Amino acid sequence: MNSLIALTPQGMMKAQEDCMTWVIQKLEKAKHELMLADQNFNALQRAKLRTQTATTMIRKARARLTFYEKIKAALEAGYYIIPPFDVQVFAIRTDRGNPLKDTGTHSWTNDANARSLPVGEGNYVDPRPTREYVDDTTETNRDGTTREVKVFENINWAEVDLPIRAVKPQIIEATGKALALKIFDALGIAPAFRSADPIIVGHIKRPYSNDAPLTFFVAWWLDYTDL
Repeated sequence: MNSLIALTPQGMMKAQEDCMTWVIQKLEKAKHELMLADQNFNALQRAKLRTQTATTMIRKARARLTFYEKIKAALEAGYYIIPPFDVQVFAIRTDRGNPLKDTGTHSWTNDANARSLPVGEGNYVDPRPTREYVDDTTETNRDGTTREVKVFENINWAEVDLPIRAVKPQIIEATGKALALKIFDALGIAPAFRSADPIIVGHIKRPYSNDAPLTFFVAWWLDYTDL
């Protein structure tokens, strides 16, 4: 099976079943690859040979296994795979106790990246850490004079802040359920810009790839007054 096609709601349900069959097959393959990588590592270790290649194989096999385990968990929880959207990410899952400090003279901070964690691990935080003024330093101007500037640093994680356009009881409940399950690596709202009919989506990061994450439908609403 190389593709899924759905033209009706009933077709979506059938595609969901087919997708589960596919992911179970991928899981079995990933488990087999991990077993072989473990065997290679043990054989190399017994022979007192270099094990770095086998260690890399184990790490990649575990990452693929985790990826397919998360897809299976999402499907079992009733989430549907949908095409990727340009989203505003408002929650990332991480096992880091604190964000990277990113000390500098700029007061703004870049969004942190979600970690690719197994189901149930880590906690959700706002992707933008709390950043504060921590010190002063001296910089040299082009003409040789000096000036004092403020130094800023990422202090800690901020709590998840649901975008105001998603503050509706049913949407809050659906988002809360997705957060509690700890399946998705990140949650976002699409489109990224303000829209009359936004969608809440969940992301599962692909292992060892910069491709767009796998996207799952979480919740959607439409205000009739916007039609």
